[in-house]
Amino acid sequence: MTLVVESEQQGYRFLRRLVNHFQNGENRFCCAGEALFATTYQGALVGIGGVNIQPDSKGMVGRVRHLYVANRYRHLGIGGQMMAEIEQHSQHHFAKLVLFTDTSSAEKFYLSLGYEHVSLPKISHQKWLIPN
Repeated sequence: MTLVVESEQQGYRFLRRLVNHFQNGENRFCCAGEALFATTYQGALVGIGGVNIQPDSKGMVGRVRHLYVANRYRHLGIGGQMMAEIEQHSQHHFAKLVLFTDTSSAEKFYLSLGYEHVSLPKISHQKWLIPN
């Protein structure tokens, strides 16, 4: 089963948007500092996630996008490893990372990685990569 199909069965639409936006050129993670990361296991894609420039941030803030790990591979540290890669990459480009999630399990995950809860439009969590 593909990640997109699995995610849709769980009620998530963001991976389908990722594929559609990549295919139509709307978001190819190709601006300065942007990147898309993937994790495979035995040749199968088991995790994906990326970082884009946060609009209206003058390039100083990155937005974590489309982080998803296949259900079968959750709780093995893959999501944490992917976020560590995203953060390591991002620290060379951005002062902080922001993201939006509306699920309690994802919130718990991001809080465990040092993100703080914020109440901003379309931003639920942030993490400074350099001291502010």
